[in-house]
Amino acid sequence: KDSVVDMQAAIVEVGAIYCSAMVHTGWQTLGECDTLPLIKYSKERVGGHAFAIVGYNRDGFIVQNSWGSKWGFKGFAVISYKEWVESAQDAWVSVRGAPLEITDSPDTFSSMPLQAVGTDYNKLDNVLLSKALKYNYSNPQIAPWSEQKAYQHSLVIGNDGRPKHTIISAPSVEASAEIITYENVKGWMQKSKKNRKVLIYAHGGLNSEQSSINRVRVMAPYFKANGVYPLFITWKTGFLESITDQIEDKLHSSFKEAGIVPSSAKAKGILEKLQEAIDRAIEDFSRKVVVKGVWSEMKENAAYANDRAVPGYSQHGDTKAGGMVLLAKSLKKLKEEFDCELHIVGHSAGSILLGHWLDELSRREVVLNSCTLYAPACTVEFANKYYIAAHKNGTLSKSAIDIYMMDDEREKADNVGPYKKSLLYLVSRALEDIHKTPLLGMAASWDIEYAKENSVFNQIKYPALKRWIKFSKGIRTHIYTKLQSQVPTSLNGDTIRLSHGSFDNNIEIIEETIKRVSKKDSLEFPVENLNGY
Repeated sequence: KDSVVDMQAAIVEVGAIYCSAMVHTGWQTLGECDTLPLIKYSKERVGGHAFAIVGYNRDGFIVQNSWGSKWGFKGFAVISYKEWVESAQDAWVSVRGAPLEITDSPDTFSSMPLQAVGTDYNKLDNVLLSKALKYNYSNPQIAPWSEQKAYQHSLVIGNDGRPKHTIISAPSVEASAEIITYENVKGWMQKSKKNRKVLIYAHGGLNSEQSSINRVRVMAPYFKANGVYPLFITWKTGFLESITDQIEDKLHSSFKEAGIVPSSAKAKGILEKLQEAIDRAIEDFSRKVVVKGVWSEMKENAAYANDRAVPGYSQHGDTKAGGMVLLAKSLKKLKEEFDCELHIVGHSAGSILLGHWLDELSRREVVLNSCTLYAPACTVEFANKYYIAAHKNGTLSKSAIDIYMMDDEREKADNVGPYKKSLLYLVSRALEDIHKTPLLGMAASWDIEYAKENSVFNQIKYPALKRWIKFSKGIRTHIYTKLQSQVPTSLNGDTIRLSHGSFDNNIEIIEETIKRVSKKDSLEFPVENLNGY
């Protein structure tokens, strides 16, 4: 009860808190209101009272009282945070109990709220995974995994670059990471001499940890069933939700300041007529406020994850390595013990995380067998620094690189909330230090004449473009156009719109990736369904 943050978290997770507090005459004199009122503070205490807290806002907690609908707004009012801290007596929460039918005791910490933990993950009432769970899979080996199994194949990296402690039995963060990145993989390899391929999959870092784990649950079974051990990297989560919310809030407030209802037909008409101007305004807004800071922090975290001495620990007399450094250490041992193949896949900003990691692999003389990037969000200059260096020192041959992207027309047909261009366009024009910075996942970065004719990039970046284009001969590119504007997500005919985030939902792309890694023309277990995340 003494922690406002804990109270807010409990409300989000459970929905209501049963409370008691010392109340004053301000409670008694509050009459019927047309909007949600703030209880006016009074020093005249009248005694203890019980009520429920069912929400919160910037002013305080939302109280559901028992004094009838003519008290406050239909029986609800707001108690200020200051008053709650000073007068609170008790706060209780409870969640429903549920019989659990499990074969093993849980051995990983969960990202799910308590209400979700109390349900059977294999039931169709799991909203986030309903499409994946409802699908009629041809073989149980490719059906979605449990959350626990997904965490056993996921290295979750926090905002400081350090791995999270996700294995319950592990005595330390390092031990938890070693179980995931070494012990589990070693056990799999010892079962068969055919088990010699490991794939590191770096998510884009755009969505929440829960969404990332849902991706693992649906996608990972296809890799493992086809003889490839998948290790997923979940890092710096929630970026896309954060920037989309900020952009939408800014646009809505601009309409309100002009006296226009954001959801009205008038607002929609303005958006349609002035979309290019609105896009430029959004870019300008993103450059100046928190959006750019979030992107910069995301890139910083990618570097921290690859730091042998993560900042913030050495000052206390202790040196802690980033999560990707610990991963490289494990893979070096596996390579020496089993002579296994190592493959990497990165989506969006995952290319930044993996780019930094190439340096660590080079130091340990670990050679990669392939690299696949989906819509990489790293700059061309970054690629020149890290990916070219990896080729030159023998860590990654450019002939082993495949890059998937949309053409420029599709980039402009994509959107980030009200911004009617792709995330890569927003990063290029607003979130990098130089306006119109070329990114590796933009098709225009591979065609300097097109880029010049259409003023896609800042001309001071042309030397970097020329260097990359000269180097890139031999790299396989897969460019998606309006002819592939509908992305197949299942063998049942489900599709979604081609977008920056659609590459890992595309059953053809993921199957193509597995075939390339496994060196097979056809898979024993084809990719059937990638809905559900």
